[in-house]
Amino acid sequence: MAKSKSRRSESLPKIEFSGWRDPQKKWKQWVDRLTPKNSQIWEKSGISQAIKASTYKIKRDEAVIVGLSEYWAPSTNSFEFNFGAATITLEDLMGLGGYSVFGEPVSLTVPEKLLGMQCQITQKHKWFYNNTSNRNPSFSCWMSHFMEECEGEEIEHIGFLVLWLSRFVFPSNGDFVSRNVFSIAVHLANETRIALGPAVLPSIYGDLRTLSDFVSNGPKGHGLLPCTVYVPMQLVQLWAWEKFVLLSPYVARKTSDGDTWRQSGKGSNPR
Repeated sequence: MAKSKSRRSESLPKIEFSGWRDPQKKWKQWVDRLTPKNSQIWEKSGISQAIKASTYKIKRDEAVIVGLSEYWAPSTNSFEFNFGAATITLEDLMGLGGYSVFGEPVSLTVPEKLLGMQCQITQKHKWFYNNTSNRNPSFSCWMSHFMEECEGEEIEHIGFLVLWLSRFVFPSNGDFVSRNVFSIAVHLANETRIALGPAVLPSIYGDLRTLSDFVSNGPKGHGLLPCTVYVPMQLVQLWAWEKFVLLSPYVARKTSDGDTWRQSGKGSNPR
């Protein structure tokens, strides 16, 4: 792979990675506290590895993501490099993000026997709406409430899953909990495997198209407005690190003692 400067210039308006969420200060603490009681549930519902992955902070390398977007072809949903085409697949999401590719669709309705749980979490959300100035509960307020006021209760686990889904799986613009994930959280808390991978992948393709169009057209096509991508774009960066080792912060170096690792500088665009 030869080094090549990205066509993105310094004058290009800002790119906002709204879906790139780092773990909150107490997030790992919450995960660790709930793991002993709920690990088997997470395994059966296919989210154990994805929850574990959410506790790691990944430093964003914007040059890698923007460089990749220059090769994105929306017509084939793939990167068209000089040496051939490649793309992010469901298998990649399973391996890199821990998202299940099998199971029920995210649109699965909540059965009557679980409606009580959905009603409880909905009432919690309404409490925030009626008793806080921001109306919609922020991630930090939601986490503090469930960690401190609901410790050990069944509703704490559902509240935990709602925050995880809202922040790390289906992030939107703003640091607020989404009501759209309540039914998914109820299903996951009751050991129902939900196919999260097939729901996330099309969104990644869509935001890559948005980013590709933005980078290609530059300021002339978008004025001074920033480009916002809402998906967990760190999955794209992890994919690049895995497929193109020279883009990774660490590269292998052969020694007399075997393979060791050394930290590298920023990689080049794939060619």
